[in-house]
Amino acid sequence: MENNTAVEKNEDSRVYEVGYLLSPEIAEESVMSHVVAIKDIIASFGGVLISDEYPKPIELAYDMEKVISNKKEIYSRAYFGWVKFDGDPSTMDSLKAKLELDPMIIRFLLIKTVRENTMSSKKTFSARKKFTAKRDDEPQVEINKEEIDAQIDALVVGEEEVKAPPLQ
Repeated sequence: MENNTAVEKNEDSRVYEVGYLLSPEIAEESVMSHVVAIKDIIASFGGVLISDEYPKPIELAYDMEKVISNKKEIYSRAYFGWVKFDGDPSTMDSLKAKLELDPMIIRFLLIKTVRENTMSSKKTFSARKKFTAKRDDEPQVEINKEEIDAQIDALVVGEEEVKAPPLQ
């Protein structure tokens, strides 16, 4: 999602990404207003939106705590989303401080990143499986354990140079 705002990109700007967890207590129809509020905070510090992902409800890997109005809240679920933007490095500490004040943000992470999309597709994992499967036309190779043990011993002791058998 591109954002064409009137804010000019600063020559010293860098690409940042903020990943955030929103409280699951937010009604699903109100999540968008919280996302807009986060984007407005970023824009108020001169950030120019590059892309974002709308928050999705997730189960957290472990319970997270946040103190809100002197009361400890414990969360096992949250809405996870992120925003990538151009920003001035000198304003990032102030941006962090402002995001920390939002009681609906359980936790966030602000990192420097690259403009390009670096997410890998899930196809790479399924493609790996087809290369690990044994083919029927592949010849069966006999393994002589004593010969291998002798070669290992020779390498460890360093007595002689062992040559690997030729590949078929």
